[in-house]
Amino acid sequence: MKDANLYGFLPGNDAEQNAKALQSAVHLRSSLRLNRRKHTEEDDTMTFNFKYEKGAKVYGDTRTYTEKRLSKLDRYFRSDSDASVTFNEKRGVKSVEVTIKHGTMLFRAETSDQDYNVAVDRAVDALVRQIHKNKTKLEKRLRQGAFDSADVDSEPVPETVEDELDIVRTKHFALKPMTPEDAVLQMNMLGHQFYVFRDSTRGEAIEVVYLRKDGGYGLIETE
Repeated sequence: MKDANLYGFLPGNDAEQNAKALQSAVHLRSSLRLNRRKHTEEDDTMTFNFKYEKGAKVYGDTRTYTEKRLSKLDRYFRSDSDASVTFNEKRGVKSVEVTIKHGTMLFRAETSDQDYNVAVDRAVDALVRQIHKNKTKLEKRLRQGAFDSADVDSEPVPETVEDELDIVRTKHFALKPMTPEDAVLQMNMLGHQFYVFRDSTRGEAIEVVYLRKDGGYGLIETE
C-alpha cells in the first residue's frame, strides 16, 4: 500500500478518504504500466530510411502506409535492424525496393505495380515468404519467438516449404584484373548473369557485375 499512503491512505482516515486514496494509487499504477508499454513498443521497432529516385512521386500517406505495413515485420527483427525503402517510377510503373539489415544478414524484396501501396504489400509478402522458406536456418538469428503462433493482430503466416541449402557443385577460377566494362563484356560472352573480377580501377578490389531484371547492369563493390 505504499502508493496509497502517498495519496493519504492512513489508519486515521475515514472510509471515504481511504477509498479515494486507493483509487488514486490504482490509477497511478495503471498510468505507469501504460507509459512503460508505450515506451517499449516505440523502442522495439525497426529504423526506417526512405529514398526517392528521380521521377518518384510519393506523398505522406504512402510513407505512413509503408511504415505501418513494414512494422508487421517487427515480430522477426530486433529493434537494431534497419529497413531501407527505395521508391522508383518508370513509364508509369511504380516500384518499391525494401532492404532490411539485421545483424550481418540482408533481406531484400523488389516489387512493382501501378500503385505504391500495392507494391509495398507485395514486398512485405515476399519478405515473409523468404523468411519462412528458411525458417530452420533463421530461427536462431531472428528475434526470439519470431515463429511462434501469430497473434490475432499479427500478419498471416504463409504455408511454405523450406528450401534445402545443398551446394551441389563447386567451381574454382582465378580472378583477373579488369575494368567493370570489360567484366560486363566477359559476362555476356560466357552467357552468365553475373561475373566476379578484380577491379583494376580500384586497386584490384574484388567486385561483381550482374544483369538486372529490369534491364541494364549492376555493380557490387566490396569494402
